[in-house]
Amino acid sequence: MAYKPLHDTHAIERVSFALGLERELSEREIRALGEGHKGFGLDFGRAEFLEGVQMKVSSPGGGEQPAANVDRSILGGVRLKTYRRDGSVEWEMATGKAIDAATIAVNCSSYTRWGAIWGKARDILAATLKAIGEPGIKWAGLEYQDVFIWEGEDSDWRADHLFNLDSSLLSKAVLERGPIWHTHHGWFSEKGLSTPGHRLELLNVDSNRREGQLKVQIISRFTHYFREVLGVNHIVEDDGKVAIAMEQMHEADKDLLGKLLTPEIIETIYLHAEVE
Repeated sequence: MAYKPLHDTHAIERVSFALGLERELSEREIRALGEGHKGFGLDFGRAEFLEGVQMKVSSPGGGEQPAANVDRSILGGVRLKTYRRDGSVEWEMATGKAIDAATIAVNCSSYTRWGAIWGKARDILAATLKAIGEPGIKWAGLEYQDVFIWEGEDSDWRADHLFNLDSSLLSKAVLERGPIWHTHHGWFSEKGLSTPGHRLELLNVDSNRREGQLKVQIISRFTHYFREVLGVNHIVEDDGKVAIAMEQMHEADKDLLGKLLTPEIIETIYLHAEVE
């Protein structure tokens, strides 16, 4: 096996949790998040505020086209981060201009077990919503970023050292291009969902050279769009619709990787077992 996962027992470089809100966050709410994050359950450092601009459209008259002018600078977003001893980011909460004005995201780059990581992310998301007046939730998202490193010579590269060549998730035309390639596609799914709505599943696979090594990066992104606007209780409670959707997206990711990768790789990354 010439491919090895990024870590000893898994390949996860980063996992991201996101909530789509029914409205954009105001400047006051963004500031409140940056200044009142001590109760979020993590030792976030100083908030990183991002500036935006407020546009004002004016019509000069006389048949001329309206002109858009910058009225004033505003607070457009915020990032909160925790760091490892080496200075790299371990946890991050972001909203506003950092990602989208109506989205809250929590990213983790120190994956251990699903239960522990989702539990911590859920606490941060719930605390964030409560701090800004509990706006309704329209969708929930989960994204995994897995990395595998090729340990052989480029001339010896073979796709079947990592990928199940019988899988319908990758085109043979792509795999026949050699070790450098990229593919991105997605689909909607409604079957088997415990929470009413529909789910968009995106698969982004990139095989390229990074930091002097040939690496495969697999980004699997799941977005569950709810049929109704939900409250924060649907995150906090285990039987809440957001919590259930997150659990099902986690299982969907394992199912996707189970179809995409070889049995040997699946065993190496303990795909179907939670590692303590």
